[in-house]
Amino acid sequence: MPTPPPGAVSPPEPETPEQLEWRREFSSWPESKLRMYAEPNPSSVGFDGRKAFARALLAERESAKRDARETATLRAADRANLIAWIAIAMAAISIAKDIAALMFN
Repeated sequence: MPTPPPGAVSPPEPETPEQLEWRREFSSWPESKLRMYAEPNPSSVGFDGRKAFARALLAERESAKRDARETATLRAADRANLIAWIAIAMAAISIAKDIAALMFN
């Protein structure tokens, strides 16, 4: 098996049936409730996989929101770029008309 290049992201691990159940449960919770649940408890000693999954789910949601904002920003930038090119083309046509009028008058 070839070695992945440095910085490559490995594919996500498949979720266990327990994690799928947690995902279904957490998907019905409002974000504020999930955030409160995922908050680390300093008095807790052991590892709580359910809370760790809740934190991972919050990170996943944040990533999706960030991707959506980035997509919207790129769409707006593409739209502005298109408008700029149209303005440049209109200016070029106007200048060409002015030059033609000067040359043939």
